[in-house]
Amino acid sequence: MQRQGAAEFPEAPGPDAMNQSTVHLPDAVRRELERRWSLEHADFVAAHNATIEAEGLPLDAWRAF
Repeated sequence: MQRQGAAEFPEAPGPDAMNQSTVHLPDAVRRELERRWSLEHADFVAAHNATIEAEGLPLDAWRAF
């Protein structure tokens, strides 16, 4: 029973809603960390890939497959 003149507040989210939002948080954090790592190391990755293209894989001559 609501008192007359009392402010109406939205109902608090239940445990299911809270759980669903916190399940996706680690994924969002992981994606952001991966994005930042990619940006921070883009120069190194590009240089490494260029070296591999120019010189081939190290020890490629002794690869058995």
